[in-house]
Amino acid sequence: MDDHEVVAAIRSHDLAGVTAAYDKYAAALYGYCHWMLRQSADAAEALRDTFVIGTAPGDLPETSELRPWLYSVARRACLRRLRTTDRPTGVDGVDGGGGEGELRTLICAVLAGLKPRERELIELQFRHDLHDADLAIALGVSWRRAHALAARSRRRLERALGALLTARTGREAGRQRGPLRPAALSGLLPLAPLPPGLEEQVLRACSAAGSEVTAAEVMVYRRRVSGRAELTWLTRFAQAIRRHWRSIYRHKRPATITMVFTGWVAVVWAVAAVLFIFAGFR
Repeated sequence: MDDHEVVAAIRSHDLAGVTAAYDKYAAALYGYCHWMLRQSADAAEALRDTFVIGTAPGDLPETSELRPWLYSVARRACLRRLRTTDRPTGVDGVDGGGGEGELRTLICAVLAGLKPRERELIELQFRHDLHDADLAIALGVSWRRAHALAARSRRRLERALGALLTARTGREAGRQRGPLRPAALSGLLPLAPLPPGLEEQVLRACSAAGSEVTAAEVMVYRRRVSGRAELTWLTRFAQAIRRHWRSIYRHKRPATITMVFTGWVAVVWAVAAVLFIFAGFR
């Protein structure tokens, strides 16, 4: 199934859609959860929550946003668990030997020297191939903010890797892009593998047989992440306003501009009132 077929199947309550989504994305999502939480059991629970919440038929995004949407849900599931512990966001990769062992240790040391947010951005870009709009969805921020954060983290990593390479091999070698270039991280720090039997647990939680437990988990999770959902909706609403405003402004119709502006103000106030009332009932 492609993502269009996956989304269509899930919206029709066909478990085959969830199975296809798991086959396509579970390995990478589990690797990300394991990197965030550094515990196999916690990562497995976070992955289960990701599919229970991320494949709820009523909350599915557009087809093109399915993968980053699942990363967004996984990220929130991990952050919720991290709030109850003192563990830092993941730094090290899966242990490995051979000739790359020393290099892997050095790269982990470089990553440990970055800020937690920078480490996560490096992880999402280089090991999960999330960029631009996809990265913005995964982080729950605007495209411009995601682009700025990504560029800053890449610069920090390149400087750190360059300094390390220079210290190891000399100034001339440090000026060249050697084996420590950022793109090498995906190969040198492989993702944690999916545990056997996890697919059955995840699909059981998403199936009709576990509907009572699933409904309870969905309700609790939605309450905890409702701020993220409202932010996403408001962000899209604001983008629609900006597109409409630019279209009108290009035609330079002052009367129309004034009328539309007044209408949008009224709509914004109405939406704010509804959200305020909704927040009071939670």
